[in-house]
Amino acid sequence: MTANDPPWIRDAARAVGREIAGYFATVRAFTRAPASFAVAWSSGEMRALNPLAFVLNALAVLGPWRALWARLFDPNPKSTPIWFDLLKPAAPIAVNVMVTSLFHVFVRVLGTQRPMRSSLAVALYVSGGPLAVLNFLLGPIVLYGFVHRLSRAVALWSALANFALLVVFLVYLVAAQAALHRMARWRITIAVLVAWIALGVGSTWVSLHHPEFVRGMLGG
Repeated sequence: MTANDPPWIRDAARAVGREIAGYFATVRAFTRAPASFAVAWSSGEMRALNPLAFVLNALAVLGPWRALWARLFDPNPKSTPIWFDLLKPAAPIAVNVMVTSLFHVFVRVLGTQRPMRSSLAVALYVSGGPLAVLNFLLGPIVLYGFVHRLSRAVALWSALANFALLVVFLVYLVAAQAALHRMARWRITIAVLVAWIALGVGSTWVSLHHPEFVRGMLGG
């Protein structure tokens, strides 16, 4: 007698395959032309992976990747649970969301008609796309530099890796947001810088009053 239960394993494999294919197709489209991607996606001309699903796919890889290298590099690992290390790559994305929320307030004053969710979507595409790929490649260097920060040579390479991540983040963010909001890139750049300065002021306050929290976030 032949069983007629659903072929759930095959269906699951197909679903995972579609998700992976959708992720890489979105990464390719956004990385090649962030401005064109932002315009086409926001107008409905391009179908891409949902921005939240997109960034969660990136975190599903970056979390274990970062935790693995953190345990390999640190001869005296902290007594924090493994889930804490797995969630650390989500911290920069959370910061990106906060900064983008502030950024949208400024571009709203400048006259944009786009809703905040569009600005947040672009920020998630940056975090989950080119920045995630570069973080995958350079993340081990940054982690090694943090663990061995007393070495000048190691600190230099770690600083260069962090600088590369920052440049990629800003270039893609400005290009995509400028196209989305139909504004000059210099205006978008100023709005981004003002938002980051505002975050810096807030972070300074937090570090003065809750240094242990900031230290834990900076630990890789």
